[in-house]
Amino acid sequence: KQVVSGARAGLAAGLLLLLAGCSAPAPPPFDAAARQRTTAAVRAFMAQVAADVSREGPIAWREKFAADPAFFMAVNGQLAFGDGAAAARGIDAVAHAMPHLTLEFGDDLRIQPLSSQLALVGSSYSEQQTDAQGAQHQERGYFTALAQQNGGRWHLTGVHWSSRP
Repeated sequence: KQVVSGARAGLAAGLLLLLAGCSAPAPPPFDAAARQRTTAAVRAFMAQVAADVSREGPIAWREKFAADPAFFMAVNGQLAFGDGAAAARGIDAVAHAMPHLTLEFGDDLRIQPLSSQLALVGSSYSEQQTDAQGAQHQERGYFTALAQQNGGRWHLTGVHWSSRP
């Protein structure tokens, strides 16, 4: 009985080792070159965000924000959107009330790559808003977010806008 029990234990241990050896390969190391590639990709993404939002208006945010339940956005210390669905609805309302805006991120754009698919982003911003009646309002402040690559595309999640009084 002990021989059979020991054989089973040995077989189980061997199977565990075999399965461990068949696991997915480890991701490539996140070295200096990989950090530079991520930084460059996110910098290009943020430039495209400003260009698209300035050209298309607030509706362009639909393609820039992550459309999943984990998304959230706060503005001046208040939760504005608790998930991607709320953001999509909110973007539609903002686009109706404010059909045009010009967005510029500052020269102080900071990107802290965390992996090849994640980076923290922070920057001052300036936004010229034009409402549906044509009235204009200037807003300046600071923006932070987590940039995440999913399906080969970058999106923003965990967004916060703080405007200066």
